[in-house]
Amino acid sequence: NRVKGKVIKKDGRRVELEIIRSGLTCSTCGLCLFGRKRPSCSITVSSDADVASGDIVEIDYSEGRGIWMAFLMFLFPAVLFLIILSASLMLNVNEAASLLFSAAGIVVYFFIIKEKNIYGIKIKKK
Repeated sequence: NRVKGKVIKKDGRRVELEIIRSGLTCSTCGLCLFGRKRPSCSITVSSDADVASGDIVEIDYSEGRGIWMAFLMFLFPAVLFLIILSASLMLNVNEAASLLFSAAGIVVYFFIIKEKNIYGIKIKKK
């Protein structure tokens, strides 16, 4: 799928975009998590594209990315939490520390994927 967007801000690899709807509704666009229904929609992506504030870009993304995002954002962190919790309990770490280790593992995971383009969104200047 392809839609147009306007670059709001670029900070290193992080690019904040405002979606230009041109007849699309939130439910058909699919770029926002959970299909938020708002008058305007903005997303932040990680990209090396040579763009600046005010540039109009083409946003390219696949339709099947929703399943991948659900896995990376919800299922995998839950499994990771349980793995760390189980491993620390098997190593005879007390329960409170095991919970803290598991929570810390989830925080580290989200910091790692924050800078990655997990959304499968590519942008290029029009």
